[in-house]
Amino acid sequence: MRFLKGCLLAALLGLPVAAAASEVAPREPAPAPGAGDPAGKAGSVRRFDFNRNGVIDPLEREAVRQELATKRELYDLRILAKYDANRDGRLDDAETRAMRDQRAKEDAALQAQMVARNDTNGDGTLDAAETAAMRARHREFVTRMRAAFVKRHDTNGDGILDGREQALIDQNELGALRAVTGRGAGGPTKSVASGDVAGRTGGLSGVEVTPAGGPTGWHGVDVRFSLGRPAAVAVRVFDAGGRLVRSLVANEPFEAGARALRWDGRNDGGRAVANGLYFVTVEAFGGRASRKVTVLR
Repeated sequence: MRFLKGCLLAALLGLPVAAAASEVAPREPAPAPGAGDPAGKAGSVRRFDFNRNGVIDPLEREAVRQELATKRELYDLRILAKYDANRDGRLDDAETRAMRDQRAKEDAALQAQMVARNDTNGDGTLDAAETAAMRARHREFVTRMRAAFVKRHDTNGDGILDGREQALIDQNELGALRAVTGRGAGGPTKSVASGDVAGRTGGLSGVEVTPAGGPTGWHGVDVRFSLGRPAAVAVRVFDAGGRLVRSLVANEPFEAGARALRWDGRNDGGRAVANGLYFVTVEAFGGRASRKVTVLR
C-alpha cells in the first residue's frame, strides 16, 4: 500500500520529511476536479482568476497549463535527485530496480509503523474502526499543517495560494533540484532555444537580453520577447548553479505583441547579486528560452 509520506507532504505542505513521516496514513485517491471536489473547478477559478471576473479566460488558462508543466518537472526532478546515482539525468535499469526496492522497503516500514501507532486492541492489524480513527487524525493533521503553510506563503492575504504564489514556491524548489540533478537553468528537459519554442508553439519568439543603458558601469539588463498570441509568461533569473535569484514575473498573463522587462541585478530580497554568470529564462506555452547574463560591476 502506497500512502502519504514524507515526499508527498513535503511537496504539498513544505514540511520536512521527518515531520511528515511522523503522521502516516494510507493514500486516498483525490477526487476528480468538478466531481464533488471543492478544490476543483471553483478552486481553480479562485487561484487563477487574476482579473476577478469569475471565469478562467484564455490568458489565465495559460497560467494553469504552466503550473501543470512545472509540477511534472518537479515530479521528475524529485525522482532523479533521490535515485539517479550516476547523475546522468536519467534512471537506468539498475537505478530503476533500486528505486522500486527502496520504495517497497519504505512502504513496508511505514505500514509497520502505521499499525504500531494505531492498533489499539493489539491484534496486529487495523480493523475498520482503527482505520477510520487513524484517517480522521491524519486529515486533522494535514488540515492544520496546510493552513499554516498557506498562512506562511499567502502574500496578498486572501486566504489561498493563488497561481502566482504557488509559482514562487515551485520555482524555489525547482532551482534547488536543478542544482542537485545537474539540470541547471540553461539545460533542463524543457529548455529550448527561442526559435524552437516559436516553431513548436507558434507563440514565443525574439527572446533577447541586452545591457540596460547608463552613463558608466553595469546598470542591469533588458529582457525582450514577443508573443504571437496571449499567454501566461514567467521571467526568472537563476544563478550558475540553477538556484532561483529573482522572479520578474511569475505566470503573469500577457497580451500578444512585443514585451520588455528590466532586471536591475538584485535578488528577490532587494539586494545586489554578486558578480558572475546568471541565466535569464522566459517561459510560455510550456517551453523555455534561456539566455546568459554576466554581471560585472
